[in-house]
Amino acid sequence: MTKLLEQAIAQLKTLSEEEQDTIASLILAEMEIDSSTLGKRLPIKRGKTGRNLLQLAGTWRGDDLEECLEVVRGDRSQAQF
Repeated sequence: MTKLLEQAIAQLKTLSEEEQDTIASLILAEMEIDSSTLGKRLPIKRGKTGRNLLQLAGTWRGDDLEECLEVVRGDRSQAQF
């Protein structure tokens, strides 16, 4: 067993049963997302049109879409040509 794993287990043992359940749920959800999405989508290649982005349309997972859009809108700068 690696030292990192031993430290993680020691920390988990200090948590309440409810906190341990929450951590387990988060890990399982992350594993599900990774295994269900990774490798199934083709990478978007540079220099292509926006049509490639349409492959990803409607695939958002999570509840922070509006927050992310606000961050993007706030970080935009004027294009200079």
